[in-house]
Amino acid sequence: MNSLKTIAVGLIVGMLISMGCRTNKQDLPKAVQVFPIDTTIRTLFDLPAVVDESSGIIKWNNALWTHNDSKNEAALFEVNKEDGSLVQTIDIAGLNNKDWEELAQDESYIYIGDFGNNHGTRKDLRIFKVEKKEIAQTGKVTKVDTLTFSYPDQTDFSGPTHDHNYDCEAMIVVGDSLYLFSKNFRDKQSRLYSLPKTKGHYVATLKDRFDVIGNVTGAAINQEDGVVALSGYYYHHGSFLPFVWLFWDYPNQSFFKGKHHRVNFEFQAQIEGIAYDKDGQFLISSEASMMKQGQLFQFDAKQFIK
Repeated sequence: MNSLKTIAVGLIVGMLISMGCRTNKQDLPKAVQVFPIDTTIRTLFDLPAVVDESSGIIKWNNALWTHNDSKNEAALFEVNKEDGSLVQTIDIAGLNNKDWEELAQDESYIYIGDFGNNHGTRKDLRIFKVEKKEIAQTGKVTKVDTLTFSYPDQTDFSGPTHDHNYDCEAMIVVGDSLYLFSKNFRDKQSRLYSLPKTKGHYVATLKDRFDVIGNVTGAAINQEDGVVALSGYYYHHGSFLPFVWLFWDYPNQSFFKGKHHRVNFEFQAQIEGIAYDKDGQFLISSEASMMKQGQLFQFDAKQFIK
């Protein structure tokens, strides 16, 4: 009987999440009640069904680029930023999608983070680097540089699944370095690591840590003013309670050492990717659920930067 009740409750919660039910502040767990709820975030459109597990996103050439996560095809998808229609699919021959979780970019390259690690057991963490020029001119990717890395502080690779601190779904590029923000299931913090953005094998450098009180699923930076945004959710009794952390006025690339602010959102969704758009606004994506397609949202961060 208890098992049947558990299954029933799980189904009901899943349906409510899929329907995008609203969350009142008093209904949130005490750990996150202290943060403001933003009600101005806008839903732009449903994502194409082919990217029902959209994870990382970037805005490039005035379009949205995304990919699916683990065990899906090794491909990038261009999505029309105005109406959400699929523009093209870029298959990347010779790669496999073990657990792609993030996209980042600089002027010349797109970086694909194949470092999802739900089980905590991976020893083959990778970042693929593909040239924008080739995609723009030919619609193909024929050359891929690969960066492999490990964490300097991980000595235990036994997991358990969703109960360790060595998953990662968030990455940005600044200067000559990649910066990774960990997704810590166990302590709900995030560690900041850095490594060079050129191909090779590296032991990442542990730079800092921050108590995000949740699971970080994406990162983006406004290159104009340096504002860094981390998207994520607080998982509570089957519900995904989304948030964004903002970081600014930090010294050098010590993102956690400056000013910071967290914003919760009033809906429930498994938000995954985040990308800078324009005018202080960020784009945020969600995965599809049983009853709802993935969606793209627009979040105005300017009102919280003080």
